Amino acid sequence: MWIVSINGFVSVVEDRDDPALLQVRARVPEDITATSPGAEVFIVPGADYRYRARVNRSEVADALRDAVLNIDYTSHFKDVMLATAPPNDERMDAMYDTWTAMAQMQDYAPYSTTPRPVRRRWEDDYDDYRGETE
Repeated sequence: MWIVSINGFVSVVEDRDDPALLQVRARVPEDITATSPGAEVFIVPGADYRYRARVNRSEVADALRDAVLNIDYTSHFKDVMLATAPPNDERMDAMYDTWTAMAQMQDYAPYSTTPRPVRRRWEDDYDDYRGETE
């Protein structure tokens, strides 16, 4: 599960060795400690997420619950996150790139009243794979 909160970005999966634990993974260690205070961060060289921590499932659930119950902004989450999450020079670009990529899924462009043309990129990719390009 990807979690993007005002504390940063983490990826959460079940721990391979102990199903009672979750691995909280991140691109920067500060996002783990902001999301799971007190977690012991370790490094996995060469892994997709270099920084990780093993955290009790209930602690992760409690943190998510608290995050939801403490929402006090009415718009522009990404701006709140940029002001609250641990400082990182790449964070703003990452947030806006994510917003833009996810906006492509919407049938209307953000702030538009005109529907987008139907796009099925996977069909183009499949035709390219089969050698059936136009």
